[in-house]
Amino acid sequence: VSPEHNVLVVTGYSGAEYQPILGFLNVGDFHSAEPWLYQGCLKENVRLRVRKYLERH
Repeated sequence: VSPEHNVLVVTGYSGAEYQPILGFLNVGDFHSAEPWLYQGCLKENVRLRVRKYLERH
């Protein structure tokens, strides 16, 4: 753990098998790519939350 950066640091793994996404995200950086990778799930989650909120109010 890197307290300075608030991240888990993994040694021995380069992430090189995962190429930069959309040609600009860092190699192996999937945290920054989550909106693209999970956009369908995120969209459905927001839709469900809005529906539940509207049902209660």
